[in-house]
Amino acid sequence: MAKVEEIQQVSGRSARWAVWRPVVLLGMLCLVCWRVPLLHGRGHYKVIDLYLGAFAVLAWLASLAIALAPVRFRRPLALRLMTVLGAFLIGVPVGDVASTLWSVRFGSLYYYSLRFPRSENTPDLELIWKRKPGLHWYGRKTPDCEEVAYRTDENGFRNPPRIRRADIVVVGDSVTEAGEVAEEATFARKAGEALGMRVMNLGTSGYGPQQELAVLKRYGLSYHPRLAVWQVTEWNDLEDAQMYLKRNDPSAKTLPPWKVVYARHSPVAQLVAALMPAQRPNSVVFWRSDGGVEARAFWPYRPDRHKQLPDGFAETTRTIADASMLCRSRGIEFVVLYVPSHVRVLLPYMHFKSDAERDRFCPGGVADRDGDLAHALAAFCDHMGCPLIDMYPPLCRRAAFDNRRIYVRNDPHLDVDGHDEVQRALVRFVESRWGTTDRIATRRP
Repeated sequence: MAKVEEIQQVSGRSARWAVWRPVVLLGMLCLVCWRVPLLHGRGHYKVIDLYLGAFAVLAWLASLAIALAPVRFRRPLALRLMTVLGAFLIGVPVGDVASTLWSVRFGSLYYYSLRFPRSENTPDLELIWKRKPGLHWYGRKTPDCEEVAYRTDENGFRNPPRIRRADIVVVGDSVTEAGEVAEEATFARKAGEALGMRVMNLGTSGYGPQQELAVLKRYGLSYHPRLAVWQVTEWNDLEDAQMYLKRNDPSAKTLPPWKVVYARHSPVAQLVAALMPAQRPNSVVFWRSDGGVEARAFWPYRPDRHKQLPDGFAETTRTIADASMLCRSRGIEFVVLYVPSHVRVLLPYMHFKSDAERDRFCPGGVADRDGDLAHALAAFCDHMGCPLIDMYPPLCRRAAFDNRRIYVRNDPHLDVDGHDEVQRALVRFVESRWGTTDRIATRRP
């Protein structure tokens, strides 16, 4: 009799362990799924980690529910929960991939990486895309920007509507459009207020030199300006020029990597990025002028970009020459406004761990050297007889006084102090040409 009771006790313990064993094993799996991604220096979760971790937690909860249920309900409950878990396991990834594929709509594969939403842009044969007229939204372009009110006029540019004439037109890309700051803080608007003149902002994010030339011809000249300002962005204008040049090259039209497509369009990937942001790439210790220290992300400076992208440099100089001659033929003054990389301006305040890290952001630690892109473009403009406003010296002087808001934090675009310094330089140039008393009020429509 004692032998039988002992056998029954052993059998009972085995049965209980059989019920709770999945709970223990799945609990250990949950710990592994949520802990391992934080090891080995990664310190953040990827989409695959979220999938595995979420499924592990759901499986653990299902096993726990089964173990706690009365014996007579365990089998039907297990079948129902396995069905639900299996549907979730299959349905969520399939739905996520289907949603990703549905949302990928772009006219030019070469411009896919720029990712312009169709809700705010329209296709254009020459410009590739253009802002829709009459846009109105309030928000942040990036998490590190201020909230701004953004609007577009009847031509899709960031100006008050129904303007017919202007003294100055500024053609450029995202630096001119300046979605990072309020419209009143852009250098175009501030220069107009300082000069008492009408200045039109004809900048569009992502445009390269060829598109800017098209904007000047299609829109800029219609304002009958006295001065055309051609804004050059040091860190990406050559890439944009070369991209536009090869937009119709069949050999260049390759599909972007699926990893890139998925990261930008997947609802799950966007949820992971919002809830569990990864560490910013290219982060460097930055010494603020107020004595504070913080980590900021920077775009590495490439001084020889004109040599690495000769076609892009050739297209850039060609469009500048065409724009200059076009303006001269119509009696319009023309000036190139050169905006430098944030690494060049803020280099004295960046603290690098080693020479190798410094060289990755700025080769040799020299921000101004003979033969770099800035000097090459200045030499070209001098040869053309075209004036150039190089913003490197004035921005450096402003940074020596206060470096906190020259550029947007973790972003290469100008912040409010940067725009203020640009408008000062533009005002000085205009006054040197027209004098301080030659400020005529533009006729309103």
